[in-house]
Amino acid sequence: MKSSIGILALAAGLAHGSTILLQSGVSAGETNNITVSNVALTDLEPEWTPDSGGASWISYEDTGWSTGMNSAVNTVPNSTGASDPSAIFFQTFTDTSSLLTLTITVWADDSAVVYLDGTQISLNANFVQTPGMYCSPNGITCNGPGTTFTIDDIAPGTHTLQFDVYQVGGGSFGLMYSGSVTDTAATPEPVSFVLLGAGLVAMTLLRVKRAF
Repeated sequence: MKSSIGILALAAGLAHGSTILLQSGVSAGETNNITVSNVALTDLEPEWTPDSGGASWISYEDTGWSTGMNSAVNTVPNSTGASDPSAIFFQTFTDTSSLLTLTITVWADDSAVVYLDGTQISLNANFVQTPGMYCSPNGITCNGPGTTFTIDDIAPGTHTLQFDVYQVGGGSFGLMYSGSVTDTAATPEPVSFVLLGAGLVAMTLLRVKRAF
């Protein structure tokens, strides 16, 4: 009996850390460097992985694919190199309680570089495109399962993800990301202190009773 009370009190004292969802086209704190407000694309390039995990493909305007015209709705000029992204997208998040873990999966057309608080966490952008395909052949690309990044032990506070997205081969253009930030610390709930106290009292009473 006393063992079960102690386990109950301990289990009740630990609450899982909070989770912040980061989903392009959905999350608060999304912006871009051209029009500020992101546009969730509804006409998707056929090569793209469909909207994933509640996230949507985004851009700064409708740069998706028109099935009626069989071409991009609005064409984006090609980037000239690493220092010339076609657009830069931002996602901020805040958690001040404890160390954080970020897990994010990214897709882009044609390619992208990802930064966390100004530090690059992805490989460089791929400026080579396979003939006849709209997605870059490796790195962050627009089809398949996406490219996933996990960063542990991020300090509590406000942080910014930055996505430099590059147009390389003409046509449609966009970015999609889906992930979360988790508060990694298990935190005691107020009611746990009451349960813990009750468990200790019960254990003490059992010991006193057995002593007589």
